[in-house]
Amino acid sequence: MAERDKNDRRELRRAMRVLSISFVMALTILAGWLLGWLLDSRVTGTFPLLTILGVVAGVVGGGWYSYRIIMKVMGE
Repeated sequence: MAERDKNDRRELRRAMRVLSISFVMALTILAGWLLGWLLDSRVTGTFPLLTILGVVAGVVGGGWYSYRIIMKVMGE
């Protein structure tokens, strides 16, 4: 019985890590967009450039996090 509980916890931990990928992707893209938009509108005045770069940085950051989590889950 204890072995089954241990396996259930391990599987739940793996599922939670995989589910976190979608939240992190959404938050990093949103944060990149918001930061780029704020910098464009208030500091530089070059509207689309920094917003686009912020979104791209968010996608890259979220992708990097996703890759790390997937490699960790696959290694278990």
